[in-house]
Amino acid sequence: MNRGTWAGLIIGVLVLAAGAYYYWTKDRGPRVFEPPPVTEATPTPTPTAQIEYPLPSPTMVPEAAKPLPPLDESDEEVVGSLGEVFGEPPVEAFLIPDRVVRRLVAFVDSLDGEALRLKQRPVPRLDGTLIVDKRGDELYLDPANFERYEAIVSAIEAAEAERIVAFYLRYYPLMQKAYAEQGYPDRYFNDRVVAIIDHLLATPVVEPPIRLVQPKVFYEFADPQLEALSSGRKLLIRIGPDNAAIVKQKLHAIRKEIVAAAPSG
Repeated sequence: MNRGTWAGLIIGVLVLAAGAYYYWTKDRGPRVFEPPPVTEATPTPTPTAQIEYPLPSPTMVPEAAKPLPPLDESDEEVVGSLGEVFGEPPVEAFLIPDRVVRRLVAFVDSLDGEALRLKQRPVPRLDGTLIVDKRGDELYLDPANFERYEAIVSAIEAAEAERIVAFYLRYYPLMQKAYAEQGYPDRYFNDRVVAIIDHLLATPVVEPPIRLVQPKVFYEFADPQLEALSSGRKLLIRIGPDNAAIVKQKLHAIRKEIVAAAPSG
């Protein structure tokens, strides 16, 4: 895998993750991200904390030679670039084309905690309802639900590394700016991505049958230890062990590339 490939792949993985989590929770989710108003004249804050996994400077990346659009005006270009990387059909189906960079950055930051509310998520409502296997008085997650995510997983696997690298390296400055807006002006977004990947790789493997309960409107895991997991780990369980294994394999390769991505010298 080429240096930097991990970054674009994580975009695809996160779109899958967002879709999987929204399908499960619908409008549920206590966490809210309301970015403060900013003007494009405001320079992007430079992280002051020690950077653990630096990326090449934009001046060192040929893909970044073309001027970036302002963050507030970046949606059209970013959506078009994602369509070139992953194909237009999955991007049109699984991405809200509004405040794209901000939504993705907020979603990444939420994966080791609670879920974002609907209006902050990067994907729309998915068709269909959760399929539950009722066995007497007990409820189980029907494995038929796992098939819903196979197309997205396949799209992630099929994406060309070179285009993925070009996409991420071009738009990383906008992601860093969006992360600063979210309330972390002194932190480096790439380091946060590494931490999220490590968190997701530690997700336990849960084989069916997965027992559920329905205390009110929404279904929950019957096992309190599973229900207490972060939103990111829950979604890897909900998409099924086979899909989760593919995602983890990508994340593992991504993690290795991050370590090797730091500029030399």
